[in-house]
Amino acid sequence: MENWYVNVLRDSIPRGLELESEIITDRQGQPVSMLGGSAWVIPKGAKNPVAACQWAKTMTSTDTWMKAAEARMQTVEKDKSFFTGLFTANTEADEQIREQYLTPAPDPGFAHAIDNYYSVLDKATAVNPSPAGAEIDAAWQSAVSRALEGTPAAQALQQAQGEAESAYEKAAR
Repeated sequence: MENWYVNVLRDSIPRGLELESEIITDRQGQPVSMLGGSAWVIPKGAKNPVAACQWAKTMTSTDTWMKAAEARMQTVEKDKSFFTGLFTANTEADEQIREQYLTPAPDPGFAHAIDNYYSVLDKATAVNPSPAGAEIDAAWQSAVSRALEGTPAAQALQQAQGEAESAYEKAAR
């Protein structure tokens, strides 16, 4: 999740950023990763559903993602930087992009972070939609913020768990 952020952090290397990363694991030491994203729908009664389906198919195709990766590489070359990966939800495209464009990052912390992202791609589970989804997301994100601000992690997570359960129970009514 949020693999794009490594790309953003890359710009802070000249200012002394030293990146470290670890894979989040469950209690048994197995990687935990989640994925999310947007969904497209074609409303009933759409004026041109065939064109809408073709557009969605084109936007998610391996060829389209390879063109996006090529454009990203042009930016990387222009900026004299390095490629941090491109994650598409298209396994074939992800593999081709990695094989064709990913080279070892010149910074060991970034290299490790990029390797971490690629190593958990096949472990990611979808975050299921829920009427309480936004509140549940807000609860865990707030827990992270509280922990980063100094609240003990266990306390921040306990509060988030209560907030998430409350939101879920409210939505279930």
